[in-house]
Amino acid sequence: MYSNREPGEDPEVFYYLTPYNEPVLQPPEPPTADVAGILAGMHR
Repeated sequence: MYSNREPGEDPEVFYYLTPYNEPVLQPPEPPTADVAGILAGMHR
């Protein structure tokens, strides 16, 4: 990530991001879910 340096800032400093994926458990489908309504509202 680059930016404009201010006077007096160290030019050798840079920043980087390290994104990563973590497994996230999805909640179970509630018994009252309207599956047909959910599927009808999906986009391709």
